[in-house]
Amino acid sequence: MLKPLRTVLFASLTAFGTFIALPLPYLVLGGSHLPNADEWFAWHFLSGGLYTTSGQLVALGVAATFLGPVGAFMSQFVYLLMGLCGLPIFADGGGFGYMGTSGFPFLLAFPFAAWLAARLSMPGGMRRRFAALMAAQGLVMGIGMLVQVAGAGQLGLGAAWAHVAFPISQTVLGLAIAMLPLALVGAVGDKIRAMIPVLQPAPAPERQALPASTGDEPPARPQLPGPPPRLSLPEMPQRKALDGPPPRVSLPDSPRDS
Repeated sequence: MLKPLRTVLFASLTAFGTFIALPLPYLVLGGSHLPNADEWFAWHFLSGGLYTTSGQLVALGVAATFLGPVGAFMSQFVYLLMGLCGLPIFADGGGFGYMGTSGFPFLLAFPFAAWLAARLSMPGGMRRRFAALMAAQGLVMGIGMLVQVAGAGQLGLGAAWAHVAFPISQTVLGLAIAMLPLALVGAVGDKIRAMIPVLQPAPAPERQALPASTGDEPPARPQLPGPPPRLSLPEMPQRKALDGPPPRVSLPDSPRDS
């Protein structure tokens, strides 16, 4: 019962993140191509400032931090279903018609990115969790760029890739700063679970390994028990040997011979 509730909770968190304007820093070479960018300084070829984005990617990272791979995947999948069913929880609305917009390929990658981040961060540790969260963000951006360029029929044009990738690459610094607190919280949670045995997952049952054969010799067969012991029969008494043939009996002569 708790797993469906958690799935709906984190799906609702991602939907709520759509309406949050999250300011993040950027530092780029040349001018900024980010929407709603507020430039703070420009020095020669370097410029920096703040840009505004939604909290969807941060909510995706939160789901990957607190849920397992399957739970994180299902939470973002439910979020997509809620939006496609007509709830206005995407950046520009919702419904099945949203599948034809340029922003839907990025949303389509949300379940897979959440699964990837949760799966890669399972052993724990702040560095590993941070790398897993950034890998998930890269997957979202990569799938979104691929679908956009492929939809325009310009997969072989480097200029088309650069046109799509250049603005997205300017968000890396802001996303990295947003993922750092999540990686820290996840690492602290791993330490707490390690100290409390009740919170540790149950170990998987060990499988007995078969003895490996060495060289080209076949594995030795188990020895079977030998045959049952033979019963010794009592010796038969020996017959008494005769001293010779019996004596011949002489018959009297018949009267015809006289």
